[in-house]
Amino acid sequence: MLNRDPSQAWALENSVDYADLVALVQKMAQTEYQLLEELGQGILEAVGERYSEVESAKICIAKPHIHIAGAKLESCSVELSRVFRH
Repeated sequence: MLNRDPSQAWALENSVDYADLVALVQKMAQTEYQLLEELGQGILEAVGERYSEVESAKICIAKPHIHIAGAKLESCSVELSRVFRH
């Protein structure tokens, strides 16, 4: 959620650059993490640092085709959120 004037809610200049956000997430996803939660927390921290206008963020990360204790799962996912105090 962006901190913005409601009258300017849909103005392009009041939004996050999604291409930049995707590049940030892709770069972070190239690093090896032990847990999906660790990657998710890192992404949320980076978003809070890079985008001062963001008040809160929610992320869902899924890892496809995993095997846990002999079970084959289509995916495993985590959902994390953070409220930033700017």
